[in-house]
Amino acid sequence: MIARLEATTVIKDDILQKFAHYFNVNIDILKNMEEDIAQKIVNNTYESGSINNTFEDGSTSNIHQGEGDQVVNNPLEEVIKLTKEKDALLQQIIEKDQEREKQLLKALELALGKIG
Repeated sequence: MIARLEATTVIKDDILQKFAHYFNVNIDILKNMEEDIAQKIVNNTYESGSINNTFEDGSTSNIHQGEGDQVVNNPLEEVIKLTKEKDALLQQIIEKDQEREKQLLKALELALGKIG
């Protein structure tokens, strides 16, 4: 069906009305649409979990949501969560550094005791 529509130069009003209803736009927008604008809409489509965008300067972006990807609905909560995770990792690093320092001091004391 779509391939046949692509091959036509004029699309009937009843078909345009169906598209307008589906995309929730006024039929006049579709009737007055220029071809390059239509191409931008085609280039900015959602296909199989990806949003592909082509911008006016020719640059593109591809946003993909695959299995296991999480959509962030509240970015502030995500920032707080990541900050807590970062703090926990930093605390682990500090504890490991303190342990290493104690071990080095013990090794130094042993080495100095054997020398002296």
